[in-house]
Amino acid sequence: QGMTLPRPAVPGDTAKAAERNLKPSPAEQARQAAAQRIAARQAQQQQVQSQLVPMPPVALPLNLLAGPLPTSVQRAFEIVVNMDSSIFRMPLTLEAALEPSSDMIVVTEVVPPFRIVHVNAAWVRTCGWTAEEATGQTLAILQGPGTSKETLMRLREAVVAGQSITVQLLNYTRSGSPFMNTLCVRPLRPPQHPAGWSAQKPWHYVAVCKAKALDAPSAQRAIAMAS
Repeated sequence: QGMTLPRPAVPGDTAKAAERNLKPSPAEQARQAAAQRIAARQAQQQQVQSQLVPMPPVALPLNLLAGPLPTSVQRAFEIVVNMDSSIFRMPLTLEAALEPSSDMIVVTEVVPPFRIVHVNAAWVRTCGWTAEEATGQTLAILQGPGTSKETLMRLREAVVAGQSITVQLLNYTRSGSPFMNTLCVRPLRPPQHPAGWSAQKPWHYVAVCKAKALDAPSAQRAIAMAS
């Protein structure tokens, strides 16, 4: 008397519990969404390139994300220390570039105009565009008064040559707030090379960015220095 009997198990409850357990984590959902955006952009890029330049069909690398790559390959990083002592944790693979990070991360196509195929949550928070809005754009959306054309030229020459480079640019958020953006850019190459894909040919570019907000006087000085 006074005891509460447990409610009999309902078959639907077990199914719902199993469904909850199978639901991907937010980080995994973000990784899957990024992979889908990259797949769509890569397919579009391949179609355009095949129309412009005859080339053998290449099974481009998004299928690598679905395959069970070794952890050491999937999440490979390199620590880069620049002359100003800034430290960058640089992804060596696309899988690593899609990992959550407190640094801003941008992945672009490998051919001009180097359209954006992925930005992470830190980039979205700092720059103000959503991932969907940024995808398909170029990093020119961050440029404005005082963004050094000379530095942009050095950056472009490096990526066209398939080289790594670190630069500092005056950039602007979507709302127009200036910030000093230090970008460490490096080519990403697939861990496996499909037929017709050179081992030395970049697959994407990744930029790890560190932002420093500027007040109005600091921004004016930076604009004056770039003039």
